[in-house]
Amino acid sequence: MLIERAQILKKGFKKSDKVISDVSDFGSLSRFFEAIISETLFSFKMISEDVFLCGIYVARLLADIGSESPKSWYAIDFILEGNETGNPMATKNGADVCFLLCSLFQERAEHRSMTIKDYQKYGVGLYYQYYSSTDRVIGKHMSDNFGAMTEVTQKSVAQLLEQ
Repeated sequence: MLIERAQILKKGFKKSDKVISDVSDFGSLSRFFEAIISETLFSFKMISEDVFLCGIYVARLLADIGSESPKSWYAIDFILEGNETGNPMATKNGADVCFLLCSLFQERAEHRSMTIKDYQKYGVGLYYQYYSSTDRVIGKHMSDNFGAMTEVTQKSVAQLLEQ
């Protein structure tokens, strides 16, 4: 079912100048990113339920970042918030920031004493911690596929910028 969805999305959004003008709301922006990511997953021959679920998650994350920036770009802020409040959403938000830094904003990841490898390690751990505290399987999938989805996202965005 997920593969069928990816193929439908891929066919629905043709690469053209018209595509950007067709993206008018969050739902269509999310579907647009999902189509591009699905296309990249197919080209990398990464065809499994867990990576397609990650693709959907990342597409929504990219659409979100297009309308609202994270309240902090420092993973430690979310780790501290999660520890203080016990709120698993803080952990997920920290993992999302790590993912965005590793996939889209690598130069920012090499800021201060942190490196991109630190953010990769924290992102994997925070997604798994989110899964452990909520039983939401997307946390496990994103933890297991963090590196691969980072590459897929980088390639997808690069293809988008080439248009």
